[in-house]
Amino acid sequence: MYLAWRDLVRTIVDGGYFLKEYLREEGDSGVFLADSPEGNTVEVRVAQADGDTADKYSQRWSAAARLSHPNLIRTLRSGRFRIDGAGYLFLISERPDEVLQDVLVERPLTGEEARRVLQSSLEALHYLHDNGFVHGGIDPSQIVAIDEQIKISATRLDLLPIDAALAGQALADETQAIGRTCIRMLTQEETDSAGNELPAPFNEFARASLAADRAGAHAGRPGVPQRRWRTL
Repeated sequence: MYLAWRDLVRTIVDGGYFLKEYLREEGDSGVFLADSPEGNTVEVRVAQADGDTADKYSQRWSAAARLSHPNLIRTLRSGRFRIDGAGYLFLISERPDEVLQDVLVERPLTGEEARRVLQSSLEALHYLHDNGFVHGGIDPSQIVAIDEQIKISATRLDLLPIDAALAGQALADETQAIGRTCIRMLTQEETDSAGNELPAPFNEFARASLAADRAGAHAGRPGVPQRRWRTL
């Protein structure tokens, strides 16, 4: 029988990672703070190893563990463990100092801050594409700061489909998501129309991102003006 996420607090994962605090539910997984065997604080995501979502998490987290980029949250370990006969998947990653979503509750970003976030995020997204992946849910909850470095989470990765139409749709969805993230960073609003009020060049970036379609995204990989963001 599976335990409630909070009941996993004080569990030891992978022989030495002590789950000391439950943070939040994220999709079908629970997120915890943990102490590593070396005494560092890390984040641990836990999901049930059985059920409809198990394969999705297993594939995504195994992929995250194989990737390395300065603008991706670093994965330390991934694997499985059991408690009272119930199986769980886990992903251990470095702990963010700050999450963009939390910042936006308090204030919008300045233009320079937004420029830096977009440049760092898009560098990471291009790296994912080059390695055959697309981000399955980029938004302010997936963008963090660690030691002054902007990074995106690698916990929502999907394989880029081989089929051209499906690949184009996945890239278009990702492109539109980064456009909406741009709008939210600068306005704290979640409506596409708020992009009309952005200053240049962010207004053009948001407009082009939201207009991405599956054909343009697949051909240009991704559909957002692929290198135009360098002029932000």
